[in-house]
Order: sequence, then C-alpha cells, then structure tokens
Amino acid sequence: MKRFGVILAIALLLITSAQSWGQKQELSTRSGKAKKSFEEGLRYYNLMEYKEAEIHFRDAIKADPQFVEAYIILGEMFYGIESYKEAIPLFEQSIEINPKFYKPVYNNLGQAYLLVGRYQDAKEKLSYYLSLEGISDKSKKEAEKGLLTSDFGIKEMENPKPFVPINLGEAINSSFAEYSPSLTADELVMVYTRKIPKAPGQGGISREQEDFFVSSQISEGAWTDAENLGGPINTPGNEGAQALSVDGKHLFFTACSRPDGFGSCDIYYSYRTGNTWSVPVNLGEKLNSRTWDSQPSISSDGKSLYFASAREGSLGQMDIWLSTKKEDSSWGIPENMGSKINTTGREMSPFIHPDNQTLFFASDGHPGMG
Repeated sequence: MKRFGVILAIALLLITSAQSWGQKQELSTRSGKAKKSFEEGLRYYNLMEYKEAEIHFRDAIKADPQFVEAYIILGEMFYGIESYKEAIPLFEQSIEINPKFYKPVYNNLGQAYLLVGRYQDAKEKLSYYLSLEGISDKSKKEAEKGLLTSDFGIKEMENPKPFVPINLGEAINSSFAEYSPSLTADELVMVYTRKIPKAPGQGGISREQEDFFVSSQISEGAWTDAENLGGPINTPGNEGAQALSVDGKHLFFTACSRPDGFGSCDIYYSYRTGNTWSVPVNLGEKLNSRTWDSQPSISSDGKSLYFASAREGSLGQMDIWLSTKKEDSSWGIPENMGSKINTTGREMSPFIHPDNQTLFFASDGHPGMG
C-alpha cells in the first residue's frame, strides 16, 4: 500500500461523508446481504488478503448494484495495490450512482486517470474536484499537482518523442521480476536485480528475496545467460538498487535490516579482484542515516556518490543527496542536492552520466507524465 492506508479508515469516512452533502450518516444500502459482504470485504482487506476482499466486495455489489460505498472501497483497494485500470471503472460507477456522495472520489479518479495516461480525463476530474467547497488542504495540493501533470502530459502527447524499447530476451529476463540494471562504460557487463522465491526454510514474512545477477554482452543485443552473482554479496536477505563502476570492479548497493545497519536500509560497498568479490562493508554512519538510504550512483571518476534518502534535512519525503570522497578515501558527510533537484515530493533513482555533468532521476514532485 503506497497511498491510502487501512481501508477501514476510508470506510468510516464514507459512512460519514454523506453529511457534507446534507445526507444522513448511514450506509446507502438496505440489503442485509450486501452489508454483510461489505463487512467481510473490509475484514479480509485489513488482513491483506486482497483476492478474498475483492470477492466479498463484489458480492456486496451483486446483492445491491446501487451500493455506492462498495464501488468506492473496491476502487480504493485496487488503487492501493497499483491496479489502476481496475480502479477506474469502479470510481466512475460510484459517481454515476451518486455524484454527490463522496467528494474525494473525483480526486482519486483523476489521479488514477493520470497513472494510465488519460491526461484530458484527469484534467476534467481534477478541475471539478478543485471547484468543490470544503476539500482538505492536503488533497487540494495533490489535485493541483495532478492538474499540472495532466497539462504537461497533454502537451507532451501532442509532440511525442520516439521511444521503442527492446526486450533483452530470455538470457536476461525470466518469469520473475527484473529491474535496476547497471552497466560498465563499455556496455559489455550488466548487473541487475532479480526477485526470486526464497529457499525452503528461509524465515521472514515475504516469500521472495532480491539477488544480483550478472550477464555479459557477446554481440550487439545478445547476452550470456544471467548468473546469480553469488556470495559474499548475495545473501538470504535482500540486495538491490546497485551501481556498478565504469570499469566493473566496484559495486555500491543497498541492503536492508542487516545487523550492521544504521537505518532501515543502508548503502554497502564491495570490490572485485579477478573474479572474486570482497565481503561487502557498510559505508558507515557518516554516509548512512538512521532512516532509509538507497539507490546509489557512482561518478565515472569514483569521487562522487549520489543516492536517495529519507533522512532528516530532506526537503520532501525522499531527496537526492551527494557524498564526496576525501583525500583519505573516506566518504564525506552527504549534502542535500537542493531545491533545483529536490521537491516536497519524492526524488529517487539518481544516475550520474559518465560526463559527471548530467544527472538523471525519478520524481513525483516535478511535472511529468504520471
């Protein structure tokens, strides 16, 4: 869940939201069967059993097709698990049933439109939401930001940039999730993260773990079958969000919840001698914080380390920070990259180009396509 928190809290808001439109504070349905299914859906949702929750919410809708709360709650659930295409028709149907029932649904629908690239539809819904009285300052700011994004998206779609990604094939990709690739300067070696099932008997709540895999390019577009990078870098825990030096001999990466960690996730370092990687070391308390530090990117000269962090001093939820290597080879106290880069939102995934002048990063604070 990234956005809406516990659905039960939203359900309580829905039950009372009718008051703001001058209606009674009660569930809209009179069907006992619909109410029972709705309550069961809430129970399963709060157990994070989303499939079961969906079944019961849909049973509630089947028992009473005009049960507006069930549409909204199910839409919120799909939004929360990033199934935006499934959320949209549920939000739309709730508005069709009762346009004045729940004001925030217009904002939620507008944001969902944004996330599937329906910029004009997003603009219409967000503009309407902002015209309503009594909306919270927080949701107003979110809608205003969404409106800027929709305008940006509309403009950019009128002048599309050529972009044709090519799948790297079965040597790299599998039935599991692969992401965060990093390449050597000659583009002949790639290290990336793959989420794989845990071995039998491994502890923890999650059934998956993140490991590094490595592959070499043998000809244009052709790669060797990826191999697990192995120990001592990969462990039964999670390793991810790595940066490979231009010569492929130095690896900076993220690991979470380790005994030698200072925060929830820390940045670690390992170097390669021949075909052997050193035991990774935590980059220390000066660089890592008591919160979340991740997604390092190392400059081509090896002297600047950019990374994302939620530490104290950030301008938003996550900022991009920079640490510079000192003459004694230790890393200096990180500095915030400032307001030209960071916003009150989230800036993540920095990548410093080998020219050491161009920084790429992801942001939900700057206007973009979604």
